[in-house]
Amino acid sequence: VTRAAPRLAEAWLLLGVVRNAQRRPAEAATALRRALALQPDSTRATKEMGNALAFQGRFAEAVPLFRTALAREPDNPDIRRALGLALAMSASDRK
Repeated sequence: VTRAAPRLAEAWLLLGVVRNAQRRPAEAATALRRALALQPDSTRATKEMGNALAFQGRFAEAVPLFRTALAREPDNPDIRRALGLALAMSASDRK
């Protein structure tokens, strides 16, 4: 789908979601960067990009993405959980 419609943000987002589910976070991040370039206000793409970074152990980089997503959807428990985990892991990395 991304070849047929390279300007379709949703296609890049879904590719990123699939790659995260397959535990291929570097590939997920590449797809999600494309999704965010096409649709920068996508909360789901922002959250998934945070997940891709967290799956790579890049928790400090994931925190601002989760904060941005949470600001857009303050009642979303999945984003709250992801932010809490990223904050805890980035704090433990500094110890």
